[in-house]
Amino acid sequence: MRTTLFTFGLIILSCLGFAQDIKDVNFIAPFKDGLAAVQRDGEWGFIDESGTLVIDFRKDITILPEHEEGKSKFPYFNDGRCLIKKTEKDIPFYGFMDKSGTIVIDPVYINASNFKDGMAIVGELTKESLGKNDLLNKRVVNYSFTEIAIDTSGKLLYFLTDPQHVTLDKKYIKKLPKIKSTVLNERLIAIPSKTTENWTVMRLQ
Repeated sequence: MRTTLFTFGLIILSCLGFAQDIKDVNFIAPFKDGLAAVQRDGEWGFIDESGTLVIDFRKDITILPEHEEGKSKFPYFNDGRCLIKKTEKDIPFYGFMDKSGTIVIDPVYINASNFKDGMAIVGELTKESLGKNDLLNKRVVNYSFTEIAIDTSGKLLYFLTDPQHVTLDKKYIKKLPKIKSTVLNERLIAIPSKTTENWTVMRLQ
């Protein structure tokens, strides 16, 4: 009888919601968009406002590239999206996950901004075959980088800059091509001039 009562008491206590603590966390970010980033052993996860770990610690959650101006020291959600990163042959590619931790925009962009007002500026990589180098017996390809605006589903909204040649090799890329365009609000994007330090304010339809 005592054993039965003890077991019943444990069930009642568990139903009252004694949550498991998240221990040995190295960094806790402020809440943004309802979630806060937490770091442990070089991996990031997210907790909700009850302290529940809703996205487990993982390696692909990332912050903006180091050379980006105004970058945050921690990952965060905006418009329900957070940056992720995948590295191929030492080259980082960026995409986005949603609040369930599901990757909703594949990491195929060579650079990216965080979302703002429903848009993100990303660097689209285009590969063009130029033929074959008979001397080296290998195909010659050209890579170009174009800034585009996408929505939270990854749909292309606007082309913002002309293609810019990039050498897709870690030996030659000291810094990733920088995202220069900026989302000002849901109707305006600032685009830099190619030849001067001036800007164009693009009004969206």
